[in-house]
Amino acid sequence: MRTAYWIGLIAAGTFACMTGRASAALFRINNILLEGSQEAPTPVATPGTGLANLTYDPDTNELSWNITFQDLLAGTTAAHFHGPAPIGVPAGVNIPIGLGTALGQTSGLLQGSATVATEDDQDDLLGGLWYINIHSTLHTGGEIRGQVPPFPEPATVLLLTGGTAALLRRRHAA
Repeated sequence: MRTAYWIGLIAAGTFACMTGRASAALFRINNILLEGSQEAPTPVATPGTGLANLTYDPDTNELSWNITFQDLLAGTTAAHFHGPAPIGVPAGVNIPIGLGTALGQTSGLLQGSATVATEDDQDDLLGGLWYINIHSTLHTGGEIRGQVPPFPEPATVLLLTGGTAALLRRRHAA
């Protein structure tokens, strides 16, 4: 009886994660490091660094970002999401990142959101083939870069839930 209760509870939680439009349906990646050594095709020697936190809503295809950067060698001129490209390979611009008050600054905060328009772009973003690049007057091709890792897939939730249910069932059957 108790096993059925746990399996039912896990199944209900899985269904809620799959069908709900709550924040659990959002994909998040935190602490993406941006640095000059990731620039391609040639790494940049800079004390500049950055940290990015991204959220992706698969229902609306909206990508939101919160990016901080500091200690660039020169003021910012542009920032973008680029792709598709694996680590160490340059690619074209997919989404511009507005600089706002960070324009011309060596440290700052970039916040915003945009729709990831095409299915190919969505697949590339979720698959880890996009990167963030912040450009400066001294390094017009980009002073710091950070590769966006693959986003977790909803199937991971199903595997975890199914495995937990199987373990509980086996434990109570013994």
